[in-house]
Amino acid sequence: MFKKKKDNDMTELKEVKPARKKNKKLIKRIIIAGVIIVILALIILPRLFTPEVLPTVTTQKAYKGDIEQVLSTSGFVESEETKICYSDVSAKITEFNVEKGSNVHSGDVLVAFDEQALENAYKQQELQNNASKAEYAQVLADASENATKYQNSSTDVSVLEQQVEDQQNSVESIQVSINDEANYLTNLNSDLAAIQASLEEATTANNTSKVEKYTKKIKEIKKKIKNSNDYTTDLNNQLISAQNELSELQSNLSEQKSIKSTSEAGLLSGNEKTQKSATTQVTSLTLEQAQANLEKAKAGITAEFNGIITDVQAAQGATVAEGTALFTIASNEDVKLTVALTKYDLEDVKEGQTATITLGASTYTGTVTKISRVATTNSAGAAVINADIHIDNPDDNIYLGVEAKVKISVGSASNVVLVPVECINTDKDGSFCYVVENGTVVRKNVTTGLSSDEYIEVKEGIAEGEEVISEITTNIVEGAKVTVIPSQDISVTDTTTSDTTENATEESTEKTSEETTENETEETTTASDQDITADSKDTQNSEDNTNSDEPVQE
Repeated sequence: MFKKKKDNDMTELKEVKPARKKNKKLIKRIIIAGVIIVILALIILPRLFTPEVLPTVTTQKAYKGDIEQVLSTSGFVESEETKICYSDVSAKITEFNVEKGSNVHSGDVLVAFDEQALENAYKQQELQNNASKAEYAQVLADASENATKYQNSSTDVSVLEQQVEDQQNSVESIQVSINDEANYLTNLNSDLAAIQASLEEATTANNTSKVEKYTKKIKEIKKKIKNSNDYTTDLNNQLISAQNELSELQSNLSEQKSIKSTSEAGLLSGNEKTQKSATTQVTSLTLEQAQANLEKAKAGITAEFNGIITDVQAAQGATVAEGTALFTIASNEDVKLTVALTKYDLEDVKEGQTATITLGASTYTGTVTKISRVATTNSAGAAVINADIHIDNPDDNIYLGVEAKVKISVGSASNVVLVPVECINTDKDGSFCYVVENGTVVRKNVTTGLSSDEYIEVKEGIAEGEEVISEITTNIVEGAKVTVIPSQDISVTDTTTSDTTENATEESTEKTSEETTENETEETTTASDQDITADSKDTQNSEDNTNSDEPVQE
C-alpha cells in the first residue's frame, strides 16, 4: 500500500511537471516578442519622422556678357619672301661671307669675285669691236656707188615694164577689135545672102511690096559691109603701129635690165654690208656684256633685304658659272605662321581674321592672309588645308622653322546670354540644359552660338537670370526633385566661382557621409537586433530540447 501510494505520488509529480514547463516557455516567448517589437519600433519610428533627403545640384545663373570664340592650334614659322641668289658672272669666288642660319642685313656684301680675268676679257673685246667698226665703214664706202646704179636702173626697169605691159594690152585690144569686126562682117554677109534669097522668092511671086522691102535691106547691108571693111583696114594699120611701138619698148626694157643686172652684181657688197652690220652689232653687244660682267664682279652680291641664310650651295675659292645657285636667303621681317586646318575648322576660319601667336616667351599679333584651295595629307593620313597667318610685329625673337602656338579669333558677340560650357548637354534631339523650377528639374532645348574655353552663347532657350544645372549625375533626370545649392553670379572671377563650387561639393560630400554613417548605424543596429532575436530563439530551442529530454533522462 505504501509503495503504491508512493507510486501514485510519483505519478502525480510527473503529471504536474509538464504544466510548469509550458508556462515557462510562454513567458519566454512573450519576452522575445516584446524585444522584437521594441527593436522594430527603434528602427521604423525614426524613419517615419525623418524628412526625405533630396539629391543636391549645383547651378549657375545665366547672364549677359561679351564672348570671343578662338581656335587654338599650332603651326610653323615660315618666311613670306624667299630668294635663291645666283651668280651674275662666271668667275672665281674670292670672298664668301655666307653661313647657314646666320642673320644678314640689307646691303651686306656677301660674295666677291676675281675681277682680273673679267677685266682682260673686256679689253680684248674692246679691240675686236674697234676692228669690226673700221671694216664696216669700208664696206659702206664700196657699196655706195653700186647702190646708186642699181637704184637708177631699177627705177627705169620698173617704168619700162609698166609701159611694155600697157602696150601689150593695147595690141591685144586692137586684135580683139579686129576679130570682133571680122565676126560682124561674116554675119552681114550671111544676112545679105538670106535677104537675096527672099528677094528672088518675092520676085517670082510678083509680091511687089516685099520686093521693094528686100531691095532696100540689101542696100543697107551692102553699105554696112563696106564700112566694116574700111574699119577693119584702119584697125590693121593701128595694130601694126602698136606692135612696132611694143617692140621698141621691149628693146629699151632689155637694155635697162642689163644695166640693172650689172649693177646688181656690185650689190654683193651691199649684202655684205648687212652681214657686217650684224657682226658689228654683235661685237658691240659683246663688249657691253663684258663691261657689265666686270661691273657686276666689282659690285659682288649683296643682300637685298634683312633675313636669314637658309641654304648654302657654294664656297670660297670655287669658280662658278653664271647662273649657278649660291645660297638662299629668307626674310625674317615678312614672316608667317602656316597651320593645318581640318574640314571642321574651315567652317569658322576666314581670311582677314586676327590671331595671337605665342613663340616661347614672346607674343605677336597676326592676320589670316591665305587659305589654300588644295588639301594635303598630314602624318596621320588625314586631309588638311594649310592656312597662312601673317605675323604683324616680328622681332629678333622670330626663328624660322620652329613651332608656335596660335589663337585665331573666329568670332565675337556682345551683350548675349552666356552659360558655362559644362551646362550644355547633347543627345539625339540636339543641345539642351537642365534648369530648376520650383525644386524640379526641367529640360530646355537650346540653340547655341559662339563658345570659349569656359562659356558658350545661348541664342534661344535660356533667358538671363535662369539657374542652370552645371553638374549632371545619374540621378538628375527631367522631373526629379532636387535641392539647389545657391551659386554666386557667373560673372565673378574664375577663382571665386571655382571656390563656390568646391565648397558646395564639400558640403554635399559631408552630408552624404553623415547619411551613410547613419544608414550604416541603422543597418548595424538591425543586424544586432536580428542576432539578439536569433540568440533568443536558440536559447528557447535549447531549453525546449532540454525540457523535452527530462522525462527520458528520468
